[in-house]
Amino acid sequence: MKALPLYPKTAAARLMNTRELAAYLGVTSRTIANLLKRRKIPVIRVGSLNRYQLDPVIAALEENPGHSKSLGSGCNN
Repeated sequence: MKALPLYPKTAAARLMNTRELAAYLGVTSRTIANLLKRRKIPVIRVGSLNRYQLDPVIAALEENPGHSKSLGSGCNN
């Protein structure tokens, strides 16, 4: 039987924290928190920490285009 790799091979499968996801999407951490509060993006809870997989987050944002229009157009504070 073939052994599974310990780490994902693609960056999209990697877990990102809120700051990394916000930087990737070109929005603030507060925007990510708002999307999470409204249950617009999927999250993986690791203890008390929020972690995100890029592919499911992008898919969720594409399903709801009204919110994704503003992504990347705000200031990045």
